[in-house]
Amino acid sequence: DCGCSFVVGSRAAVDMARVNSTQTLLQGAADAAALGGGASPSTTDGQLEIIASKYLDANGADKNFSDVTVRKIKNNKGTGVFSVEVTGTMKTSLMALAGVPTIDVRAISEVKRGSSGPLEMVLALDTTYSMSESDKIGTLRTAATELVNSVMAAGNVKVGIAPFADYFKVGTKYKDEAWVNVPATVTSDYESCASVTYPDRSGCSIQTTCHADGVPYSCNYENCTNWGTPVKTGCSMVTDVNSWDGCVGSRPSAYHDSIADVAVPYPGVLWDCGSALVEMTTDKQQVLDAIAGLYPSGNTNIPSGLIWAWNLLTPEAPLTEAATMASVKAKGGKKVMVLMTDGANTVSPYPDGNYGGHSDTSYSDGTYTDNLTASLCSKIKAEGTIVYTVLFDVTDASIETLLRNCASDPAKSYVANDAGELLTAFADIGASLTKLRLTR
Repeated sequence: DCGCSFVVGSRAAVDMARVNSTQTLLQGAADAAALGGGASPSTTDGQLEIIASKYLDANGADKNFSDVTVRKIKNNKGTGVFSVEVTGTMKTSLMALAGVPTIDVRAISEVKRGSSGPLEMVLALDTTYSMSESDKIGTLRTAATELVNSVMAAGNVKVGIAPFADYFKVGTKYKDEAWVNVPATVTSDYESCASVTYPDRSGCSIQTTCHADGVPYSCNYENCTNWGTPVKTGCSMVTDVNSWDGCVGSRPSAYHDSIADVAVPYPGVLWDCGSALVEMTTDKQQVLDAIAGLYPSGNTNIPSGLIWAWNLLTPEAPLTEAATMASVKAKGGKKVMVLMTDGANTVSPYPDGNYGGHSDTSYSDGTYTDNLTASLCSKIKAEGTIVYTVLFDVTDASIETLLRNCASDPAKSYVANDAGELLTAFADIGASLTKLRLTR
């Protein structure tokens, strides 16, 4: 007996030890790539492939192969699964003498995005007129869409949308609810003319700068102390029907920072006020469609957004799709509010209790509305809701302080100076709300 079988076995054992070592290193590289790609705020497949590849290279994946034959990097937005697979061949040293020159080695890693328990999140989004500047509303749509895609990739997630301005649009679907006081339809006749001129006017001046939501814009408006007798042509009587479009104002002053006592209804107003809310839902497409339809309108009244975002997160009427805080926490979950605004409060509910009405903040120098904002933030946090705040394109130190104090902690308050920073802020919030776990 020459002992040849013993020699071949020994050679195989040495090479297999190298294979096992290589497999361990390669699996570590694949795990790092999957976790790195899964945690990234990037959303496109191309961006994620680049990120995962960098993790593989940094962890020496190629160094362990004579030939990398397959690199598969997949991102499934629907299921929240991100996977990395690497396959290659490793040259043998001693087994080659026995006719086995290479051995295939393969590593697969998979992560799943998701939370450890139920998540209920409301986006309170400033959609006022000032958001029309530099297409800030378009940037907000993109940022909010990516955040929703991130957190709703896993199951057990509900999201609500609270677009706000001076008044708030709940939508006409609630017209028969006791908690809203729907105003009667107003029908009126008025004179419509092809042209109206004022040849006898006097004491006139031209205004070339107007303001909307505190933002100046060019206009051409004539003010006169005496308009004289108008000259009209092509006139006829027209009937106008003005019905409720789903917008509500503020309740009496005792309820300006409260959602208590639903028996005191929210007053409807007979004008349109922007985009309607989306009640808490697991239907991601419904949420995304609502975000895509956001448009700028009205003036900034942050308490309006806070009141209705709070209502969305609370299971009691007026809105009832949320779970109780106790049941969410018992399952290891959380309730979250993301408040985004691009400016200071420019309107205020009348502090004297004038039912439903709002006025320019010059009525109270803005302090009344700011105090309401601070009070609402404190009450919402006291119930256990985690509050994130995002300030977009604002240099006012007082509103920055107000929103920083509104957040649950300073790390949850963001100041975005441009579109890129707003996208980053929302992506960071999404990353903090999702947890990655290796599933393979």
